[in-house]
Amino acid sequence: MNKIFIFLLLLSMITIGCSFQDISINGTVYEDKDGIEGYDENNDKGLEGVEIRSGHEKNVTTSGAKGSFVLEGGVVGEGTIYLQLEKDGYEKRKYPVIIVKEEESSVLGPETEEIFISMETK
Repeated sequence: MNKIFIFLLLLSMITIGCSFQDISINGTVYEDKDGIEGYDENNDKGLEGVEIRSGHEKNVTTSGAKGSFVLEGGVVGEGTIYLQLEKDGYEKRKYPVIIVKEEESSVLGPETEEIFISMETK
């Protein structure tokens, strides 16, 4: 009886573990220099050195040249997560990202989309 229970428990854990996929978030953090909503690489300034975290201590990255960043894994399933952004001289920003679980349409999986996040000086 105990062996069957353990087998079923392990089988359930494997099924749950495989039903979600780690998701990476990529984007650009910028200062809106032209005052027009939306990122314009010719007029807006990409911010290098912005610390970006998804609320998990180990899931942290820093924006690189021109404000680009990739936050690898640590995000699973679907729902809203909040990216917390911080850089000296700028207002801290909490930015919502909605993760939608999509059915895979190809071997590459669901399509991804870059996000653009503006920050204001203090």
